[in-house]
Amino acid sequence: EYTVSITNGTDAKVYEVVLSLKDKDNYTWGETSEDQTLRFEIFQAENEFTTEPKLSSTKWTYKEMVTVTNGKSLFGEVVVKYYQGEVELTGMPTNAGDYKVVFSVAETTNYKPVTKEINFTIDRIVVAVPKAKTFTYDGQVKQFLEATNEYTVSITNGTDAKVYDVVLSLRDKDNYTWGETSEDQTLRFEIFQAEN
Repeated sequence: EYTVSITNGTDAKVYEVVLSLKDKDNYTWGETSEDQTLRFEIFQAENEFTTEPKLSSTKWTYKEMVTVTNGKSLFGEVVVKYYQGEVELTGMPTNAGDYKVVFSVAETTNYKPVTKEINFTIDRIVVAVPKAKTFTYDGQVKQFLEATNEYTVSITNGTDAKVYDVVLSLRDKDNYTWGETSEDQTLRFEIFQAEN
């Protein structure tokens, strides 16, 4: 009685199938013998992670290592992007701060997109503030503090009897802290007068 313009489909989309009567003089659809268009639709399939993306930790300290598992999806490649706030980074951050990682598989003709976000924090390394000391004058050089890989010192030693204000400055204030602050710390070392 009729022909069809399309008999089947695979991709997710709308298919307009045109039905045409072979003999329009002797056959009818009821009210008309004109071609009829039917809309068939194949919906997108749900995509999902078959292996969940994850971080081995969501909180670690500067210079520590963390493992990132990108995961796998039913269909498509998992793309990994890192953000600080809304700013996209060029790769995995290493400096202290608050970040998020987004694992995503783009939408395709046949599959819906899938996304997973994980927030994580890299803490600064806490450096212990050394203790100030007192000495008694004896003509010898008194060693106060030595600079370290973490901080510099304004004065390392003294000889004369007086108060020495020694300023400690962190070399990398973005990734190191004294605990509550990363501002310079001043320690008072004193060499007392000797008894005569």
